[in-house]
Amino acid sequence: NNVLDSVRCESVWSEWSTIVTAPFDGFQNTTQPIWTADKKAQFTLHRYVLPAFTSPVRSATAFVTAKQEAKLLGAYKLRINGVVAGIGPGRGDSPTDQTPYDSIDVTDFISGNLSHDGVVVLGLQCFSLSGNGAVLLEMHLEHENGEISIVATGGSSSSSSSSGWMSFDATEAYGSPNMSDEGSYNAPQENQDADLLPQEWSKPTFVPTSDWTPSHAVGGRAFQTYPKTTLSLNVTEKFQPSRLIQTSSTTWFVDFGTDFMGGLKIFVPSDQLPPRTKMIVTMSEELVGNVHNSTKLLYPMRTGNKYRSIFTTSSKGDSIFEHHEYMVFRYAEISIPGAAKLVAEKSVADGDDDDDVNDDANDDAL
Repeated sequence: NNVLDSVRCESVWSEWSTIVTAPFDGFQNTTQPIWTADKKAQFTLHRYVLPAFTSPVRSATAFVTAKQEAKLLGAYKLRINGVVAGIGPGRGDSPTDQTPYDSIDVTDFISGNLSHDGVVVLGLQCFSLSGNGAVLLEMHLEHENGEISIVATGGSSSSSSSSGWMSFDATEAYGSPNMSDEGSYNAPQENQDADLLPQEWSKPTFVPTSDWTPSHAVGGRAFQTYPKTTLSLNVTEKFQPSRLIQTSSTTWFVDFGTDFMGGLKIFVPSDQLPPRTKMIVTMSEELVGNVHNSTKLLYPMRTGNKYRSIFTTSSKGDSIFEHHEYMVFRYAEISIPGAAKLVAEKSVADGDDDDDVNDDANDDAL
C-alpha cells in the first residue's frame, strides 16, 4: 500500500504485512471443547504434544477460548513449551450469551527457538468457579510446502490431529479456591501447594504421571462462540519490580512502580526454605501512610478486595508459584517464617480489555 500526502507526493510502498482472520466457516465439526472427566473440577491443566511435521511451519494461528464466568480475565491461559502465549477471553466485549474467542499469532512460539529437540507442547490452563468448565482450541499451521495442518481439542478426523490431549485436575493443588469475598472484583484465592501442582507441566521435558488422564470431550459444543472484536491480550513475563525490600526477617515488600493487571511468579530454591513452608502473599493497589516511603500494604483495599494467597513449598525440590488469574495491583508483600532467596516477577496482561470494576485506580488491563 502507498498513499498521497497533502501536497500529493506519493509515498514509498509499505512493507509486506500479514493479517489473520477468524475462520469464515467456523470451527471444524470435529473440534469440541474439553475438560477433565470430573465436570466439577475448577482448575484444570490440559497438555498436547504436537506431532512431528515433515515440512517446517511458516505460520501458526491459535483460535482459542474457554467458558467464561463473571468478569474473570483468565478462563484460559495458552502455554507453548512453558511460555504464556495468551490469556482470555477477557472482558472487553459487550455482554452476550455467546463467548468470544481469541485469534492469536503463535508462529514465533512454534517455529522459533522455544522447541526442545524439535518437540512442541501445547498447554491449556483453565479456571471455572462453578465447575462444568470447557476450553476450546483450534490451531491452523501453514507449512512451507503449502500444506495446512490443524490441531484441535475434541474429536479427530483425517484432516486434523486432535487426539492425544491429556488433562490434570489441579483443583486441590490450588486449595479448592474460594473467591475474594468482598469488593468489586472477585478473584479466586489461589492457595497453591507445590507438592500437588505439577511443576513445569507444559514443558517438553515434563513426564506426565498416572494422575494425567485422557481429556474428556464436552458434548454439544458447551457454548456458542464468536470472533472477539478486540485484539487478544498480550502477556509480558519477567516484568521486574522497581523495589524489592526486606522489611523484616520474615517479610519482603515489592513495588512494581505502577498499577498493572497481572499476577506474581515466585521461584523458591529447595535449599532456601524447609519443605512445606507456608508463604503468605498479599497484593494491593494502595499503601498505608506516605506512598513515597511506606512499605505497608492497605489490606483489604478501599474497594474491599482481598488479594491474598498462601503458597506451600514442595517437599520434593524447587517450588514455582504463579498466579493463574490476574488482578489489578502495584504492591506485594511476601511473608515467610525464615530468610529465603526469592526471585519475584510479574506477568502482565496488555491489550484492549476494559476493566471497569474499580474506578479508584488506573484499572485498564496493561
